[in-house]
Amino acid sequence: MTTYTEEDAEFHGDAGHIVGRAVYSTTWVCGSLDHIELLRVEIDGLRLTRDQIELVIGRDALDRAEDIAAEAAIAENPAWGAAYDRAHEERIAAE
Repeated sequence: MTTYTEEDAEFHGDAGHIVGRAVYSTTWVCGSLDHIELLRVEIDGLRLTRDQIELVIGRDALDRAEDIAAEAAIAENPAWGAAYDRAHEERIAAE
């Protein structure tokens, strides 16, 4: 498993606001980012799971946060973006 870490990640939702070190699982296909998913958020030694974050901010806000993290990961290495862009477009079309 490959991970992407975002220091001082911010998560906003109707029920609250969380700031911490976010750790994401990333999936790669042919050297391009295909999928990114939040694993946990670390705050002062506590580890909040993806499910706990979703309870606080909601599913839509979590999806947006993962999209933002993907954009940040891609900005650090543009070659990662091609497959992720295709998968993201397919997910939106399916909704």
